[in-house]
Amino acid sequence: SLGFGLECPSEISNRGAHITLSHSASWQICKALINGNSKEGLIIIPDFRPPSFIRFGIAPLYTGFEDLYKVICRLEEIVLSKEYLQFDDKKPKVT
Repeated sequence: SLGFGLECPSEISNRGAHITLSHSASWQICKALINGNSKEGLIIIPDFRPPSFIRFGIAPLYTGFEDLYKVICRLEEIVLSKEYLQFDDKKPKVT
């Protein structure tokens, strides 16, 4: 309902250590994640992949379920509050 699509394989054995989402405002959402204006001051560094993909690297050694939950909550917060609209949608040639 928030406009996200799951773009990586749903089966863990085919996915590797990353999760990729798509969204029409993915570049702006990436910038909002990095900006860190969350209630907790959380800064999340995703990887943007053109044309509309947000990629999260998951390192099982130090990434826990609570960390993933915080990322999901932050994505929801950014989209519901329309915080991403404060960032332009012009993408640089190199991200």
